[in-house]
Amino acid sequence: MEVNTISPPVNCFLQVKLDQEVVDYLWKIINTAKTENINIKNTLIGNISQSLKLDDQENYFYKSVCIPLVKYYRENNLKGGDPVSQNALLGPESSLVLNSLWVNYQYQTEFNPYHDHTGVYSFAI
Repeated sequence: MEVNTISPPVNCFLQVKLDQEVVDYLWKIINTAKTENINIKNTLIGNISQSLKLDDQENYFYKSVCIPLVKYYRENNLKGGDPVSQNALLGPESSLVLNSLWVNYQYQTEFNPYHDHTGVYSFAI
């Protein structure tokens, strides 16, 4: 058996400082999530205390952060075009959606192991 290791180039990532208005909004929906207490820990891989589902009210985060950053990424960081990042797998008429949003609570000795996410784009705050 012959085995070859293939290491595809990795696209860049963006490091962004969020506007205070967005940070305040995130804290607001986190506080709402604490009240609603929809724990999604069992759907995630991490060894963490709690993960609460967040509700992006009126798609505020999606519209004010996700869409502009995807546009920026596509316009500034795609060397020769990256069909995956342009939704080639979903087809040219597909649109982006924010599929899930959650907050993790983890403490000393808890961890998130190496993992990947489904979808085309992913982020952590």
